[in-house]
Amino acid sequence: MLGGMVATSVLARAPQSVRNAVAAPVPVVTWQGDWGLLLWTALGVAITGASVAYVFLLRELWYAGGAGAETPPGRSLAAVLMTSGLAALCAVAFPVIFSSDIYAYGWYGDLALHGLSPYVHQAITPFDDLMRATTAQWGNPPPMSVYGPLFTWISALIVRVAAPLGAAGQLDAFRALAILSLLLCAALAFKATEGWELRRRLVLAAGIALNPVAIWTCAEGHNDALMLAIVFAGMWLARRRHVLTGTCAIALSVLVKATGIAAAGLLLVDAATHRGAAAVRRVALGAAIGLGVAIVSMLPFDHGVVGMLVRHAHYAPTFSPQWMAWQVVTQLLPAGAEPMAMAIGCTLVVLAAGAIALRGLRMARAGERSGYAVIALAAWLVFPNAYPWYGLWILPTALLAIDSRAGLAVLALTLTSAIRYVFDAAYGSGHVAYNFVAAMLQYAPPLLLLLGPPVTLPAPLRSAVERE
Repeated sequence: MLGGMVATSVLARAPQSVRNAVAAPVPVVTWQGDWGLLLWTALGVAITGASVAYVFLLRELWYAGGAGAETPPGRSLAAVLMTSGLAALCAVAFPVIFSSDIYAYGWYGDLALHGLSPYVHQAITPFDDLMRATTAQWGNPPPMSVYGPLFTWISALIVRVAAPLGAAGQLDAFRALAILSLLLCAALAFKATEGWELRRRLVLAAGIALNPVAIWTCAEGHNDALMLAIVFAGMWLARRRHVLTGTCAIALSVLVKATGIAAAGLLLVDAATHRGAAAVRRVALGAAIGLGVAIVSMLPFDHGVVGMLVRHAHYAPTFSPQWMAWQVVTQLLPAGAEPMAMAIGCTLVVLAAGAIALRGLRMARAGERSGYAVIALAAWLVFPNAYPWYGLWILPTALLAIDSRAGLAVLALTLTSAIRYVFDAAYGSGHVAYNFVAAMLQYAPPLLLLLGPPVTLPAPLRSAVERE
C-alpha cells in the first residue's frame, strides 16, 4: 500500500505528457525515462520490503518445528491463502502496471469471439473500446498469440462475460483470474504433497502464494499461474497413483502456455529415478496423449501457427545473460561484427547452461531434490528474455529444494526478476551501460549464493527430510 501511495504521488507530480502516456483503462508505464524509473522504484522498494518479510516467513515455517502440531494444517493453509489474497488486493491498488499483456489477451479473446484467429498477424479495425485500448498499447496489429487454444477460449469467455463492465472491467477480469489461479496453485501444491512433513508442505504453499513478485505478476493479469495450476492438478493426480491421467493433465497445460510441458519432463526424470520402468512408460504415454490432444486442438489454427508464427519468429536476447555476453563480445570484436558477437555470446551462455543442466540431471537421477533446482537454474540462465512472470515456472523447484544452495539461488532469482521491469519502464534498449548494470544486479547477487557454505539442517529436521 505504501508503494502505491508513493507511486500515486509521483504520478501527481509528473508532467502532463507522462500522465497522458500512461492513461488507459488499466494504466501501463512504458519508456517514460526518469519518471518511469521513479514509478518502478516505488514498486521496487515495496517488493524489496515484502521480500524481506517473505524470506523471514519461509525461514520461520522451515525451522519452527512445532508450529504445525498446534495449528490444523487446513487452518494454516487458509491463513496463507487469505494473506496472499489481501496482498494481491494491495498490488491491484497500485496505480500503474508495467506490462501490457492483458491488453493482448483481450485482443485475442475479441478476435475469437468474432470468428477470427489470434494466430494471424494482420491489422483489423477495432470492434470495441477494448480493442481500441489495445491498439493504443501495442499498435495495430498487436503481436500474434503465442498461447494455446484453451487460453484463447478462456479469453473469449472473459471478454464476453465482462463486456457490460467496459474495457477496464474486462481487463480486471484477467487480473482476477490470475490471482485466483495463484491461490489455486498453492492449494493444489499443498494437497499434492500429502504425506510429506508439514513444514515442507507449508513452505511450498506459502512460498508460492506469498512470493511478492508472483503476487505482483498475477495482479498484472499474466496467465502463467493458470498454466501452473493445471500442472499442479496433474501432480496431485499423479501422487494419488493416477500417473497416466496426471501426466496427461500436465501435458495439457500447453493449451495455456507451451512451457508447461517441462513439468512432464521433470516427472519423467522422477519416475526413472524412483518408480521403475512401468512408471516411466505410464508417464511417457500420458505425456504423449496430452500432447496429441493439444496438437489436435491446434489444427483449426494451423495456418496461423505454421504460416505466420513460425515463419516470422526471430531470436532477440534482451537484458539476460545471453544479452550481457553479447554486449561483452561486441566490445572485443571489430566494429560491424554485431551478428557474430551475438552468435558467440549466446552460444557461450547456452553451453554453460547446458553443462549446469546436465549436472542437475545427474543430481536428480542420484535422488537429490536439489537437482531439479539446478535444472531450473540452468533454464533461467538460458532464457533469452526472462520476464518476471516467468519466475513462476521455476519457483516450485526452488521451494522443494529450499534446504540447498541451488534452491536458495533460484528463489532469489524469482525475487530479483522484478528488476527486469525497469528496462521497459524507463529507457528501453537505450543506455546500454545502464541496462548492463541493472541486468548484473538482477542475476549476480542470487548466483553468489551458490558460493556460500552448504545449507545445514538441525539433526531432527535432517532425519525427517531424509525419510521423505
